[in-house]
Amino acid sequence: HAGARNVVERIFGVFKKRFAAIRNGTEYPMSTQACIFPACAVLHNFIRTHDPDDWSDVETDEEEELEDAPERGGALGRGGAVRPIETRRAGKRRDEIAQAMWADYQ
Repeated sequence: HAGARNVVERIFGVFKKRFAAIRNGTEYPMSTQACIFPACAVLHNFIRTHDPDDWSDVETDEEEELEDAPERGGALGRGGAVRPIETRRAGKRRDEIAQAMWADYQ
């Protein structure tokens, strides 16, 4: 579940960065607001499909590693699978947090 949560949080972060309507909110009726996120998802997927070099949504400290990645597409590869580079980055961060917590405990 933690891995899925990380992916979902990353997707929301990408959408907030790319689409101001999600980041800032809108004054539209609730029924319209409910359609904004799926519409943004369609636009995002269209951009990723037709402009694979669009890196405006990537936020990582390992840019060199991302540039060497065989398949471009942000955190998720084709079909929504988490890419190995994202798994390694998340694992590294998780281990750093665990080490910090252990140090605080001792």
